[in-house]
Amino acid sequence: MGPPFEVFGDGYTPVCERSSRVPVPSLFRAARVPTLRRASTVSSQDLPAPRTGLVLTHFLTVRDVPRSRAFYSTVFGGQVVLEENPCIIKIANGWIIMNPGGGPTPDKPDVTLLPPEDRSHVSSFLNVRVADIQGFYEEQVARGVEFLTPPHDRRAELRCYIRDPDGYLIEIGQATGLLTGDLADT
Repeated sequence: MGPPFEVFGDGYTPVCERSSRVPVPSLFRAARVPTLRRASTVSSQDLPAPRTGLVLTHFLTVRDVPRSRAFYSTVFGGQVVLEENPCIIKIANGWIIMNPGGGPTPDKPDVTLLPPEDRSHVSSFLNVRVADIQGFYEEQVARGVEFLTPPHDRRAELRCYIRDPDGYLIEIGQATGLLTGDLADT
């Protein structure tokens, strides 16, 4: 099992179980993000705004928008649609929307948004499906991305996990046995 991760003021830094800090390359610094477009130049096709029906997006409360923007655009090849307020990144056939946390607003009067604080308890996570998990894993490891473990065969799928700079858990999976009716090991 890979080392647990914690986020420090200096960026995305994995922490070994003995608490020694091992910095990850500056891959997730805002300077790595491609040139950003202003809202007035964004195509409506790039925004999560369906003409009919619905689209599913995933909102993340983040500590540092530029760092998280760099992470998602680099690791998943996302297109930065809006830089911030909110930051919108188009990834494959979906969108990640992110903003810093904050207190209640008129439309959510009893809700405060915060990034994860307890990394050992998770109630929800992003699930990213890939066509070639081994290729994705090797490419991201070469870039300095830390995985909790290498891909594991769960019979129905191959899967492994990473964390984003705020500690959100992200499952990377590839359907295998599921395609022929095999269910996952319990």
